[in-house]
Amino acid sequence: MDRLTRFGPPLQIATLLVAGVGIEHAVFAFERWIPRTIYFEPSFTLALLGSVQWLVLLVLLFTVPLFWRRSNRLDWDVIDSIGGFRWVVFGIAVSLCWSYAGYPINHYFGQTHALDRWLLIGTTIAILRSPALLPLFLFELAVCRAQLRHPVAAFTPIGDELPLRLIGIITAAVVINLAVQSSAVTKVLSREQETAASRNPWVVPTPILVFAALCLVGSYYGNAGIAKLTIGESPIDWITGSHLENLFVGTYLKGWQWVGTMQSVVDWSSAVATIGPFVSAATVIIECGMIFILVHRVGTVGLLTCILGMHLGIVALSGIFFWKWLVVEIALGLWLWWARDNRSLDAIYSKSHAVISVVVIMAFMNTFKLNDFTWWNTKRYAVLEIEAQSTDGSTCSIDAEDFSPYMLVDYIRPAGAARDTFGFGSTLSQALMSRTEELDAAVLSAALRKRRKQNAGATNEREKHNINDFMGRYIANQNRWMEQSADHSRFVFPFVFPAPLIHIKARSSRSHPRCEDELGINEIAIRLWEPYFTGKQFMTLDDQVLHKLQIPASH
Repeated sequence: MDRLTRFGPPLQIATLLVAGVGIEHAVFAFERWIPRTIYFEPSFTLALLGSVQWLVLLVLLFTVPLFWRRSNRLDWDVIDSIGGFRWVVFGIAVSLCWSYAGYPINHYFGQTHALDRWLLIGTTIAILRSPALLPLFLFELAVCRAQLRHPVAAFTPIGDELPLRLIGIITAAVVINLAVQSSAVTKVLSREQETAASRNPWVVPTPILVFAALCLVGSYYGNAGIAKLTIGESPIDWITGSHLENLFVGTYLKGWQWVGTMQSVVDWSSAVATIGPFVSAATVIIECGMIFILVHRVGTVGLLTCILGMHLGIVALSGIFFWKWLVVEIALGLWLWWARDNRSLDAIYSKSHAVISVVVIMAFMNTFKLNDFTWWNTKRYAVLEIEAQSTDGSTCSIDAEDFSPYMLVDYIRPAGAARDTFGFGSTLSQALMSRTEELDAAVLSAALRKRRKQNAGATNEREKHNINDFMGRYIANQNRWMEQSADHSRFVFPFVFPAPLIHIKARSSRSHPRCEDELGINEIAIRLWEPYFTGKQFMTLDDQVLHKLQIPASH
C-alpha cells in the first residue's frame, strides 16, 4: 500500500490523460456509428432510441444520478473536495452545448430538432446536480454533433478538441472514484481511510484532477510552440519569416477581418510586417512556456493570462477566434485564483510534481497526435465565393456561415491543385513559401494558366457530387421554409444563441451584397478567386467559376 501511495499520483495522472483521449475517440466512434436516417425525423434522439433498443437501457443507466437521493456518493464531493469546480465543468460543457443547441434551423434535413436541443441544454444544466451525469451529457452531445457529418462540411472543428478531452478527463475521474467507492478495495480499507478520501490511494483527489487538466492544456500549447521551432531549417526561421502580414491580408480576403477596405489592408499590412517578428517571438515564448505551466502556482495563472492575451492578439490580426479554448483557460484560471488559499493545492506545486508535470506534458505531446497550429503564410491566396441567383434575376453572395450549423472550409479545388497555398495562403513548405515571396505575380499567373490548360478536361466529380447533395438540399429546403412562413420564424428554435464561430465574420463578398432573406434562389455558382498581394497592391491571378448548381423547386 505504501508503494501504491508513492507512485499513485503519476499513475493517476497518466490514466486520466489517456482516458480523456480514449473517451473522445469513443465519442467519435459513436458519432460515426449513428445512422444518418434518424436526422430526417422530428426528433433524432427518439428515433435513435426507437431503432436501437439497448441504448434505452444505457440512457436510463446514465439518468440514475438525476433521481438518486439516498446517498451523497453521486454529489460533486466525489471529485471536488475543494469546492466550486462544478462551475468550471459547467462552463466548459456550455461551450460545447452552445454550437449544437443555438443555431436557427438545420435546412439540410429540413428539421428544427427542437426537442433534441432542449435535451442537450437540459443535460448541460443537469451536470450541476451531479458529475455522474456527464456520460448522459456526452451521449446527447454526440447525437447532436453527428448530424454535421457531411463530406462538404468541416464536421469536427478544432475548437471542440481541447474542451471535449478535458470533459473526458473529468468523466474518467468520476467513474474511477465511483467505482472505488463501490468496490471491494474500499471495503478492505480501515474506517479512517473510508472517511478521508485523500488517504485512499485509489481515489483521484481534486488536486490530481486539476493537475491532469493543466497538463492537457499545457501539452497543446507546448506542442504548437515546439512545432514553430522545428518547422524551418533553423529554430528562428518561423519567428523571422512567418510573414504575419500575409496572414493578416489573407484572413481579410476571406472576410474574417475588421479592416474596412483593401486600401486599409495595404496600409495596415506594413505595420503588421514591422511588429510581426516580435509577435511571433512572443507567441513561441508563451506556447513553449506552457510546458512549465505547473512549475509554480503564480506561473500557472500568469501563463493562462498570457494565453488569453495571445488569443486576443490572434483575433485582432486574423479574426480567428478559439473561444472554446478561452473558456477552458479562463474557467481554470478563475478557479485557481479563487482557490489560491487552499493548502491542498500546494502538493501539485512541489519540486517533484514540477518535474512530473514537464515529463507528462512532453510524453503526451509525443504520444498523441496534436494540432501543430504552425504554417508559413504566403502572398498567394485562394478565396471561394458562393454566388446565388434568385428567380427575379438578382445576384447575391452566400457566406459559408450561412449554412449554419455546418462549417464549410475549402470544400472544392481546381482539378489538379494541391492543398499547399490553398485557403488563406498557408503552406507547410518553407521552400514553397520562399518561392512565392520571390516570384513575380506575372510568373505565378502564367503558371496558373498552364495548370488550367493541363487540367482542361479534368473534373472533381466527387467534390461536385457532395456539393450538389449538400447545397441542393439545403437551399431547396430553405426556399420552402421561407415560402411557408411570411415572417420567416415559423420553424425557428424558441431562442437562438449568437453564432459561436471559430472566426469573426466582419464583411461580405467583394462583388455582391450578402443574401438577406432572398426568396426563390434557383442557381448557385461557386467561384474561385486567386489574388496575389505584392505588398503594395492586389493582383488577380485567376478568377473562375468552378461549379454551377441548379436548385430544384422542392426537395
